[in-house]
Amino acid sequence: MIKRVLAVLVVLMFSSCPCWASDEKAEDILKLLVITGSLEQAKDIVIYLAQAELAAVSESDDDISKQAIAIIEEETVKILTGQFAAGSPLVSELVNIYAEYFSHDEILEIIAFYESGVGSKMIASMPQIMEKSMLAGQMMGNSITPLLRDNILSRLQQEGIEVPR
Repeated sequence: MIKRVLAVLVVLMFSSCPCWASDEKAEDILKLLVITGSLEQAKDIVIYLAQAELAAVSESDDDISKQAIAIIEEETVKILTGQFAAGSPLVSELVNIYAEYFSHDEILEIIAFYESGVGSKMIASMPQIMEKSMLAGQMMGNSITPLLRDNILSRLQQEGIEVPR
């Protein structure tokens, strides 16, 4: 009976994802994720967001000691970093997602692009492009905040909704 249940579970597990990549294809997808810096960028973003949330909690709750915050941050970074290591469930799932949308030949073509001169330049330029793009978005957000606030307040008043000031 246990063997039958295990067999069914294995079948279900492998049938739930139509894109199990061959070992070679999976290795090349992982190579692509490393070459482009996608894993490192995703890890950095997740850690940054976790640290920002922790900083907000720290500022709003005086009952948490600085030592406790430091320990929480250290453990959070350690755990999150492990989630982006090769062979982790997350990375394996990312490999399967890429495998679903790209053939092995397409993955190899994408790798060839990123290993070319212009592809390497693109990878090297991405951090600066992202930083400037985020700054542009922040500036836009800051510039429209007054207009957005005024329009929302005006619309709420038109609809008869009282807004405390």
